[in-house]
Amino acid sequence: MNMVRNIRRYAWLTAYLFGHSPAVDKSFFHGLPHHLQSFDSETLYLPYATSLRMSDIGYQNKTGHLVSANTLADYVHDLKTAVMTPSKSFAAMGLKDASGAYQQINTNLLQIENEYYTAARPKQLLASGEAPVKALHERGIAYVELRTLDINCFERGGISQIQLDFLEIFMLFCLFTDAPCFDAQAESDAKNNMAKTSCCGRDPKLTLQNNAKAVSIAEWGSELLAAMQPIAQAMDSEKHRPHYASILERELTVVQNPSLTPSARIVANLRGEVTGKPMTYHQFVTDLSSKHARASRDLGLTPAEQAKVKHDAELSLKKAQLLLKQSSGVDFSDYLAAYFSQLQSL
Repeated sequence: MNMVRNIRRYAWLTAYLFGHSPAVDKSFFHGLPHHLQSFDSETLYLPYATSLRMSDIGYQNKTGHLVSANTLADYVHDLKTAVMTPSKSFAAMGLKDASGAYQQINTNLLQIENEYYTAARPKQLLASGEAPVKALHERGIAYVELRTLDINCFERGGISQIQLDFLEIFMLFCLFTDAPCFDAQAESDAKNNMAKTSCCGRDPKLTLQNNAKAVSIAEWGSELLAAMQPIAQAMDSEKHRPHYASILERELTVVQNPSLTPSARIVANLRGEVTGKPMTYHQFVTDLSSKHARASRDLGLTPAEQAKVKHDAELSLKKAQLLLKQSSGVDFSDYLAAYFSQLQSL
């Protein structure tokens, strides 16, 4: 859980470096109130935003329930409690609609454990139908899931090799660097730092809270990247070349120059500074998606890749058919009762 706490504390850095959502299409809100500004007739944005997906309009839990990362036992207890604690607002919506069909699977703070959105989640491989908290309780942590990354719209695969290599350093840094247990203030600072960076990360006047001290992203980010150098050097010793160290140097220039961030690059495209033609956010992402689709089709698959895809598809279909057969006689209410009984037994 040391790693999870550090990721929570430093997650703002990944939002700054790799945020790819400084704008959204107006249809996203369906007429609901918001605090964004109009960029054009179809696009909303914030001038210094990096990752609106990670802001209060994106993946956030609004219940106020805190899931501690101080120990695995605390995490399991708090997550279980959120899934088992009734919510007045969700209860008011009703478990079922007028026809008797489920419109929620419960009326609690969280429907299931995977509805808990946070910078990082400890995970365990699951058996079919197994509750995540039960798996964590019984078998511990198998891996940590990082949840702060936007899709890299400039890459056909959605993420670059440079990003992956930096995240390898970052995750190791979070694993090996001591992370004191969080109190309420540390939890609040981590949440607020992420919120500020998501909405205003490129603002040169922005400051974050680092142990009761106000610091700029350039200052704190430079400090963190310097602290990662020993890890990069150790990894480079295996490669016999300064690969990881050069990645830290690259990201240091981005930390010190907000105009080099992906979010700034996206806004520059929308303004027409790249192509000479301003465009809406919808047009921008549609054009990029079409470009990537054409590139993927042109690249094609080798005979071996085609055979593997066919084999995987057939295997997936067989698994789905087996699950359908096994569950065909199970009432959904009974299935839910059996699932949630796993949490009650912890």
